[in-house]
Amino acid sequence: MSLRGHVRLFTMATIAWLAFWALGWPSYYQQYSATLMAWLGGQT
Repeated sequence: MSLRGHVRLFTMATIAWLAFWALGWPSYYQQYSATLMAWLGGQT
């Protein structure tokens, strides 16, 4: 991946992270254990 691709990916990930926090979703997910969330995230 080129440097430009890395910068673009980093920018998109940062925007997604900021949106996640701005919408207040972290408090919603705190009701679930980290182990459960990791297990559910690994399911396809």
